[in-house]
Formats: sequence, structure tokens, C-alpha cells
Amino acid sequence: MPDTTNTKSDLEILTQLNADFLASAQNGDVRRFEQILAEDFMASLPDFLLRDKKQFLDMMVAPRPLAS
Repeated sequence: MPDTTNTKSDLEILTQLNADFLASAQNGDVRRFEQILAEDFMASLPDFLLRDKKQFLDMMVAPRPLAS
């Protein structure tokens, strides 16, 4: 029988990290992104470019046009 004690805890941690990621994106919270993204983080975005952690953080700190 699998040990579900750690699984629930892991799931809760992942759920919180996902919520933090989305809130950071919405609020431009680069500081929190620095905390939660791995050093080898890579982002594949709709513009088909691959960005490493530094490039992603630079992009997130830059002003962005408002979307309608």
C-alpha cells in the first residue's frame, strides 16, 4: 500500500507553488519568482523563444502593455 502521508503534503506544496507562480505573474512579483524558480528554469512561451531564469525574470520586471 503506498504511503499517502507525504503525497498529500507534496500535493499541498505543489498547489501552493502553482498559486504563487500565478500570483507572481499577475502582480509582477519578480522577487517571489526568484525564490520559487529553479536555477535551471527554462520557459517556453507563445513567441516560440526559450528563456532561462534570468531572461524570464527580466521579461517579468519589464512594463507590459495592458491587455483588453
